Amino acid sequence: MFIKYIKEISLKKKLKKSLLNVRYSTQTTPIQTIGILIDESYFNQKEELIQELIGFGIKEENIKMLVFRDKIKKNDVFSQPTFSAKDVKLSGNVFPYFVNEFANSQFDMLLSYYD
Repeated sequence: MFIKYIKEISLKKKLKKSLLNVRYSTQTTPIQTIGILIDESYFNQKEELIQELIGFGIKEENIKMLVFRDKIKKNDVFSQPTFSAKDVKLSGNVFPYFVNEFANSQFDMLLSYYD
């Protein structure tokens, strides 16, 4: 339990530090690619969000989603790539390849729903 607490504090510090290095850009071209990062504990209308974006003219193949869950059971099946806190190491590195693939992707817009 104590290690989990230390891990959370360490990750929060790392996140705050990385947010200081955010570069803002003024984009003059229309948004074509969107990345969505969701904490499923607080937001579970994933399909409705995707349909809303499609309604705004974004192609479905240009929308990538990554879902975080507090706990993942062994037999759970997911429609979107999903990871949990167990996948995040104390150093901040994430084990599943699809998380790193998502993080290295270039998006015109990144939406994030988390607490």
